[in-house]
This record gives sequence, C-alpha cells and structure tokens, in this order.
Amino acid sequence: MIQALAQKNGGEQILVDRDGLCLLSIDGGGAGGPSALYILKHIMDELNEMRRVAGIGSVKPCEVFDLIGGIGTGGLISIMLGRLEMDIDECIAEYSELSETVFGGKLHQRNFTLDGKIDSRTDPERLEIAVKTVLNHRELPENSVLSDGKDRHCKVFVCSVAKKPAGITRLGSYEELDVGGTAPTICEAALATSSLPTVFDIDEIGGRESDGALRIDNVVGEVEAEAIDIWCPDTGDLKPLIKCFLSIGTEDRGLHPVSEQSFKFPSTNVVQLNISVDKAADHFVKLYRDLYSNGRFYRFNVQHGLLGTGLAEYITKPIIEIATDKYLDNSEEKIHVRRCASNLAVKQSMSFIQFA
Repeated sequence: MIQALAQKNGGEQILVDRDGLCLLSIDGGGAGGPSALYILKHIMDELNEMRRVAGIGSVKPCEVFDLIGGIGTGGLISIMLGRLEMDIDECIAEYSELSETVFGGKLHQRNFTLDGKIDSRTDPERLEIAVKTVLNHRELPENSVLSDGKDRHCKVFVCSVAKKPAGITRLGSYEELDVGGTAPTICEAALATSSLPTVFDIDEIGGRESDGALRIDNVVGEVEAEAIDIWCPDTGDLKPLIKCFLSIGTEDRGLHPVSEQSFKFPSTNVVQLNISVDKAADHFVKLYRDLYSNGRFYRFNVQHGLLGTGLAEYITKPIIEIATDKYLDNSEEKIHVRRCASNLAVKQSMSFIQFA
C-alpha cells in the first residue's frame, strides 16, 4: 500500500493512502457505455469483497470517489453514479433501460457513427424522456437541477463541447463549478454532454470553461484540471494529493474524422471528434508516469469487440459484456483490477474533500 504523505492546507499532514483523492474519468462513446459500467462493476465487486473479508461494509462509487467526470455516455453514467448516488448494479439496470428508450425502436434521424458507418441516432426528446424516467425511479422531480446546493461527498461534472464559442464547458453538481448563469437541470446537462440540442443556451448557464483540447472523448485531462481548480488552485500540484486516479474507456476507436454535416440535428453544437481516446490516455500516463508506476493511476479500455455494435447497444448488451469479460480475463488486466480495487478498498475518509 502507498504510504506517501502529502501536505494539506494549513500545514497538517494527511496520509494519502487513507484520505487522498480518488478520481474517476469515464470516456464518451455510444456502444461503449455498458462496457465502462461492466469494468467498474468488476472493480467495485472486488473492492467490496475485500471490505467484506475485513469486516467493513460495502460502498457505492459515490462513497469512494471524490470527483467523477465524463462526457457523452460517460457523462450520463457520471450523473447516475455521482449526482443520483446509484450503486453499480442500479446504474447498469437504469442505463440499460435508458438505452432501450433512447436507441431502441424506430429512430427519427440517420447519422454516421464515428467509424463512418450509417447508423441510427436519436432526437433529444427520447433522451429527455429517458432521463426523466430515471429521475422518477429515484423519486426526484423531473426539473431537478444538477447543482442543488446540497453538500455531497462525491462531486460530479459533465463536459459539453460547443462550437460557438469553441470550447469545453464543465457543468457540475457543486458550488465551486456554479460560476454564474442559470444552473442547468439534470436533463439539460444530460442533453448538453450528449451534444444534443436543448432548450437552454450553453452560454447562459453556470459552468467552467476549459482551455484544453476540444476534440476529445477522453476527459481525463478535464478531471485533472477540475481537481486542481477545486483542491490546489494556488499550487497546481495535484500529484501528491492523489490516492487513485481511474480512467475507464469505451474502446479505442482510432482516428475517425467526422464532419459536422454527418449530424442531422438542427442547431446542434458539435465539433469534429478526430482524436484517439487512448492517445489522450497514453499522453496522460507519460505525464503521470510516477503515479502509474506506483499503482495510483489506472486505465482500463476494451481494445476490440465493441466498435461494430453501433448505438443500439441494448440489443447487443450480451456481446458487449462478453467482450468486456474477455478483456478483463487477461491475466495482466486481472492483476490491475485487483491492485486498483485494493487501493480503493482502503479509502477511509471523504473529509479530505473539505480541505480546499
């Protein structure tokens, strides 16, 4: 176990292995959403089994991670896990139902997938209906805002990519990211992170603009930047505060340029997605090579078997689960899952979130 010490505000020492930051980044990607959830389930099941053996109660992702960030399908999952505080099995069930509502049946639009194939896409009404159904299941008002003023242990944000003005906006569930404007509802945030048209103007809502690269589906850099803004804005020295940084992918799609004309939604703010998500992860590993080598940064991403499934992912759920299980059945990945779970299992305190 890591026994590194870090300096918290005020000069008091804290044990990173016990109270350090646990960060979760979830990629975007149509068919890969369930895969990301299955990967996280393997990790959560492993860590909760370790806790059971140690006589400690089980935990949900929102009780382990201090910050969860995502974009697209990863953004939807982030909201479910963090803002709605679902356990992993609840999230898988709700996401499966949401996928069937959004992508099932006869869709209203025809678009290209990221690999250039014609595929069915949805209109914003389907996603809005699906998200409101999820809120009803949680006995929450359909107009619930993403940042409702409650002090939750787990902070959540989703990324929305706008073309005009060009940039990434981070929409969060916490006061630090409510930097002016009208707080978006959970439904509006879901539409925004999915690059679907919505009733609000992205320029008129609260959020923090990013100076990072625009053409991304991997938000690991956004999670890093947001964590710095929250916990160490003066020094920018995040590394000593990190206990575990987990990045979960939705398959390496390689370089697949997409023209704006491929999307048929009127007034949809989208930009070309022409960067390999794993190249972003590889770049981050190089920057954080010490965390990677010390077992404090983990990247899981199914390399093959998901790309051909398309957006109607609920239909091919068994295929995605099989491909993910096969990926995690690799002896090397098994070791990484166990080490990651072992790191997260000893998380004792979320009080570190108050030190900023």
